[in-house]
Amino acid sequence: MDQSHLKVVEAEYGVQYPALYHQLCLEGMLETGKYGGDWYMKHYAERIATPTLLFLSHEFELLEDNSLLEMAEYVNKDCLPDHLIGLPFAMNGAGDYYCFVYEKADTAATPFVILLAHDYDGYLYLATTFEDFIFRHFLEALTDLSFFDLEDDRFVVEDALLTSLQAHQKYLLPAYYECLSEVLQRNRAAFIHHYGVDNRHTETLIGFLAKEEYEALLTTHISCEFLSQDIEF
Repeated sequence: MDQSHLKVVEAEYGVQYPALYHQLCLEGMLETGKYGGDWYMKHYAERIATPTLLFLSHEFELLEDNSLLEMAEYVNKDCLPDHLIGLPFAMNGAGDYYCFVYEKADTAATPFVILLAHDYDGYLYLATTFEDFIFRHFLEALTDLSFFDLEDDRFVVEDALLTSLQAHQKYLLPAYYECLSEVLQRNRAAFIHHYGVDNRHTETLIGFLAKEEYEALLTTHISCEFLSQDIEF
């Protein structure tokens, strides 16, 4: 990713991306490769060997640098209420946007991170800082390994995740790195996850920790007023 694209967006909206986001850009952690039908063939092996930001996590696709301004224009014109500024930096498979969000009344404040819905007026509050978000999303990936082909003996998921964690170490708070390291030292197991109204639905997830422990660790490490709340406009 070319840092000049970040500066164009910052100038347009009068805010600053988090310093860590700039650092990740300068150090190649936001590289995507050109998305398209041949992306897997051209870039997947390279990403496994030298992981970029949250590459081995669920529902997370970094935006290409030349789309940052376009997506910011869309989010701020059509999605967010007038008192907020949102800068998308990634999206999930459903078309929702991971965004840094600033209050227009205090644009110098540290932006919080949300998942902005594309199909209704609201968002999921993820974290108060970018550092907290990275920890949260990496940890969440360890609850469900369905992203991987666990039967493929050419690919060891534990090794790939450890390589990714090591690539993220310098960007994580020590307590976050220690937590993720401890979880990755466990054996994968099957966990029953209850969800939906009154937890009436269940599913079996293969991972390193249960969803309940994941939620407890979020409370321990990144607790905040709006953590994991759905907020409607």
